[in-house]
Amino acid sequence: MSTKCFVGNLNFRTTPDALGHLFAECGEVVSVNIISRGQFSLGYGFVEMKEAAAAAASVSQMDKKELDGRAINVELARPRVERPAGAPRPPPRYPPFRRGPRFPRFPPQVQGQVPVVQGQQLPAEPQQQFAGPRGPRGPRFPRGPMRRPRGPRRVPDPNAPLSKTRVFASNLPFALNDEQLAGLFNEFHVKSAHVATRPNGFSRGFGFVELENEESQQAAIAALNGKAVNERAIIVRVAREEPPRPVAPVAAPAPVATTAAPAPVAAPAPAPTQ
Repeated sequence: MSTKCFVGNLNFRTTPDALGHLFAECGEVVSVNIISRGQFSLGYGFVEMKEAAAAAASVSQMDKKELDGRAINVELARPRVERPAGAPRPPPRYPPFRRGPRFPRFPPQVQGQVPVVQGQQLPAEPQQQFAGPRGPRGPRFPRGPMRRPRGPRRVPDPNAPLSKTRVFASNLPFALNDEQLAGLFNEFHVKSAHVATRPNGFSRGFGFVELENEESQQAAIAALNGKAVNERAIIVRVAREEPPRPVAPVAAPAPVATTAAPAPVAAPAPAPTQ
């Protein structure tokens, strides 16, 4: 008689210690094994008792008993049959699912035959002729609108000369716009202020302010560098001169072909009179 019990319908959180403690009420437990895949329980396992009488008592007492909120199923485990090397595997318990034959949606038409559906006579459909193999596919185009190609990215020149009227402000609040940036430098004779933005319109957190002269520039740096704006300490320093933007060459217009004027035709000389 087998001393191993099969336990099914286990809670996925049940541990081997809890299962062994439950079966210890029926006798001495030798081993507990909960089958798992990786770190997750599969919901069943095996408990091996020391004596066959304890295994039989476990089946009668523990079957349908609640453990961790679930009624477990307990039965004697079947002895494992060792398959000799090279022997074929036994057939599966359930036959595999196989798809049946596929039938055409409409019955095949015979040339010249008129089908009859529900007592009504319908004209026969013309036979389709084979048009030959399909040619190669054409080029595929994107479904959405094509994006305009980006131009060359402008990289700031680290060796550009320092500006005498322009300042660079960074660590700005993302809600700050051009007018509010100009308002911060209002007392230093602001000529223009610009916050750098992304293509979607959101601020990039830095900007440039153009002032009237070098004195206003140095005074703004001394007064506003490290000042808290919306709980952010902004950084103000001297900006570098912006390199000139490259101008795309304009193609010369193509010469217009002109036709030569026809040569004037000389009038015939009058005939001499006698």
